[in-house]
Amino acid sequence: MTRVAGRVLKPHGGLHAFDQSTYTGRMRQANWVFAFLLAAVVALAGCKSSGNSCGCGDDYVVNADIWGAPEGDLFIAGYRGMTTGFVKRFENGTWTTIYEGGHSLTSLWGTSSEDFFVLDVAYPVVQHYSHGAWQSWYLGRSLDGGPGIREAWALWGTADDDLFVAGSDGVILRFDGVSWQSMSTPTTARLSGLWGSAHDNIIAVGQQGTILHFDGTAWSIVPSPTTASLNAVWGASADNVFIVGEIELEISHVILHFDGVTASIMHQGEKGLLGINGTGPDRVYAVGAKRNGDGVSGGVFRFDGIRWTEVSVGVSQFLWDVWVNPDGSYIAVGPDDTIINRSGK
Repeated sequence: MTRVAGRVLKPHGGLHAFDQSTYTGRMRQANWVFAFLLAAVVALAGCKSSGNSCGCGDDYVVNADIWGAPEGDLFIAGYRGMTTGFVKRFENGTWTTIYEGGHSLTSLWGTSSEDFFVLDVAYPVVQHYSHGAWQSWYLGRSLDGGPGIREAWALWGTADDDLFVAGSDGVILRFDGVSWQSMSTPTTARLSGLWGSAHDNIIAVGQQGTILHFDGTAWSIVPSPTTASLNAVWGASADNVFIVGEIELEISHVILHFDGVTASIMHQGEKGLLGINGTGPDRVYAVGAKRNGDGVSGGVFRFDGIRWTEVSVGVSQFLWDVWVNPDGSYIAVGPDDTIINRSGK
């Protein structure tokens, strides 16, 4: 797809191309909403909004999401303090910041290390990095109350001209390389996770046990065996999909399996689960944590193709996301600049 600098995207359903003056004006008008949502993001990171359980300040770093490009390069999206978002790239054995700006970045997806998208959860903006240049789109509701998205929680695609964003109120937006459009969905639940095996086989998961399936034409409800808050989804194939969530917030988890037709419970236990990734049907990792009063115990669970077992990591932080490398090693990320790298053996 050829991109033209300064090109104005066609507004569809109240969605607009990014414009700095418009963005700044909307930012001012939405300050109170923005502050409230960021407080919620910090709470989700395992950092209490009151008390002294952690150093939640301008220098407090949250590594929110990790993604590996097909070439093997690793990237982290996150934020520092309350309003400074960043993207880090693993280069020569160290994490180097390649972007920093006024967005609380929480989700990554792309086609290569030179072409990827990053999502701002609190003030819904998508940033696109393409061969050294950044481009942005505002996805929020228009000022006249038209369609859009209040909070953007999940990002996934098949190509840079076939991208999906899901979030609050059951809203899913689709990008065709030219414009963003709202899709009809059969739910109003907040959607927190997206994954697919192809453009006509995509799964979205969210609150109240919500599971949706897109067949290339329409989104439909998948009957769910739980009412837990489902946070993330990953699949080894179209008929071997894993979904993780929290039965009780920050306390207990559920892991579901979807075979392309039916969703069933695989595992339940202590520690809420927030992220999942794998390299195949017998090497899947899920991460999260349990809050114990003012303390936190991080959790890593592994599926070996037969059963789920907890892996001891000795981390006193929430683990938000995980990436599994082809050699079986994995990297988990979280708040307080947490990055753990394990062999997976």
